[in-house]
Amino acid sequence: MIVSKNISNDPHRIQFRASAQSARSGAVDLKTGRISGVSLLTADREATGWGLWIDAKTLATFHALLTGRRLKAYATHGAPGLDGTLDEVGFWDGSHIDGANLRGDFTALDAWRRHSPAEFETLFELAEKLPAEFGASLSFSFQPVWVLRDGREIATTRKFSGAGLAVYDPPAPMDTVRALPSVRAVDVYSADFVDDPAANEGLFAAGPIKAAAPALFGKNRAAAAFNVSLARTQRPASPCTSQAKPASTRVGLSRAAAAWGATFAQKNNN
Repeated sequence: MIVSKNISNDPHRIQFRASAQSARSGAVDLKTGRISGVSLLTADREATGWGLWIDAKTLATFHALLTGRRLKAYATHGAPGLDGTLDEVGFWDGSHIDGANLRGDFTALDAWRRHSPAEFETLFELAEKLPAEFGASLSFSFQPVWVLRDGREIATTRKFSGAGLAVYDPPAPMDTVRALPSVRAVDVYSADFVDDPAANEGLFAAGPIKAAAPALFGKNRAAAAFNVSLARTQRPASPCTSQAKPASTRVGLSRAAAAWGATFAQKNNN
């Protein structure tokens, strides 16, 4: 399952949470401080509750951005408005597509291991013994697109009504393959460890759980998409802003973020 939250008021900027499951597809090595084969994202499913669809091309856009790159990792998402510099616990590399999964390898920083040995050991013990109980959450900017039956794509922009409902401009065309826009990654900022997995069925998950896209946008789904734009942690030092990437939105998907965003949206609509 996929969920999201937002780091700014930009409605195209979120985080996707991927969870941990079994060590069948990955390896946990306490000695080297490395967790290999982590599933960061699974295709062929909805970002549950947020009105976004993850398809094979979504994985490809992430992979293109991460190939040959080391990506920051945090022990959790930072608090709204705070710069997360020096809070890093490690980095991700080795990004690759494995069937319907985007995978990466986590390496702990030596400094974090020395100065926070209890946290380091707890993380690796959880990965070994309880991988289904937590996961990695991608923080990124994206462009939503309508995918047409002939394979063409139409970029769309997400806006919000006074009631907090998502409105897409342009709206879904008649010949779109589904009523949910697909995600096209524009930039990726980090992949953080979180306690409520939502982007797939395990830290080492293999393959998607097939889910049919809804035929119509419902009020709850639109409201959830609005929450995405409000509930993301802002890191001012990030090079990606709505000015730098006007067509994209930075987001992060998590159930806790959804609850936070729902409360925020309700207060701002009263």
